[in-house]
Amino acid sequence: MVMSFTRILQVYIIQGAVCLFFFFIGYKIIKRNPKKRLNQIFSLFFLIVAASLIVNFIYAPIDDPNLQWLATILNIFTIYFVVLSMAFLLIFIMIVNKSEKIINTRKQILIVLIYAVLLSVLFFIPEPFGAKVEIQPDGTQLAPVWGIVFVIYTLTIIGITIGISYRLCVVVYFKFEDKSLQKKWRFFTLGLCIFWYIGIGTCINNLLDNETFRLVFGLSGIIIVLGAYLVYYGVGRQL
Repeated sequence: MVMSFTRILQVYIIQGAVCLFFFFIGYKIIKRNPKKRLNQIFSLFFLIVAASLIVNFIYAPIDDPNLQWLATILNIFTIYFVVLSMAFLLIFIMIVNKSEKIINTRKQILIVLIYAVLLSVLFFIPEPFGAKVEIQPDGTQLAPVWGIVFVIYTLTIIGITIGISYRLCVVVYFKFEDKSLQKKWRFFTLGLCIFWYIGIGTCINNLLDNETFRLVFGLSGIIIVLGAYLVYYGVGRQL
């Protein structure tokens, strides 16, 4: 297995730390009240992101050029799960805005299914418009490269999610009469912005395929830990 320093730093050091932190937060939330629906949904956001990073760990060491197709599919699964996790965060915000009676289990499942179906399209976008993980004859696995169609499609789903989530966050903020709750909700919203930065940045990173940009963005990626803490601090401690 031959991997560049940038790749090792981003995949195993930074993302490894993020993975552990997300599992910890997800476990902490669900442990409080495993039967509470709101806890389940909120914790799933963290656990799915952590699971997506584990997929990264699995395909990153692949050094057989004949398995390039497998590395590519697993890379798509990574972004698939990351964006799917946003559906659970959106459902959480919708429930806070309305209630579990209005945003019932049936509606929750429907929203997740819509995301799952829309995201499945990513697996069928052909090269050079789709995703590709190239493995050179010497076993060097290059960083993922995403085609313009793949990136636009992914950003469209992320963008729609951001628009709906932010609008609901504003609505919820003004529903709170308690100033302390408004303050914590601002932290929650700021945490969301950091997640959105990572999602959009990943798309741009894999589209540009520039080593310097990858290094800078890879180092900045650790900020997602702050985003996770702000989201948890904003609402998770009250669940």
